[in-house]
Amino acid sequence: MASNRGRLDVFDGLSMLFGFVVAISTFAVLWLRAFQRGPMEVLMGRITDLARHIL
Repeated sequence: MASNRGRLDVFDGLSMLFGFVVAISTFAVLWLRAFQRGPMEVLMGRITDLARHIL
């Protein structure tokens, strides 16, 4: 009697991969909307403003 377990494993893996891609894409979109600039960009902007006042 032939088993379809190998075929089911492939579909389980593909559905898990698809779910992972959707989750990461959703997280990336939410991250970009919440944080328009990264923390280093904010820090460099503040340092630049401070340097403009000093110089």
